[in-house]
Amino acid sequence: MTMEGPMLCKLMETSYHAARDLLLEAAREMDEAGSAARQGNPTLARGIALGAEVDLLKAVDLLKTVGALQRLG
Repeated sequence: MTMEGPMLCKLMETSYHAARDLLLEAAREMDEAGSAARQGNPTLARGIALGAEVDLLKAVDLLKTVGALQRLG
């Protein structure tokens, strides 16, 4: 099964935007983790940072997907 050009482009675009959104969310979460740490709440800071790490890993997977889709095109 081959993908048509417009469908492939839309899939790449959607994956790219989702990765971008996850990266922005991870940055916000790391800012929140820093604030929690400065306020003396290391447990909360670690929990928030863990969520940011998960978002970063998801973003990396999506960017790998975009790369794979580009090779298909």
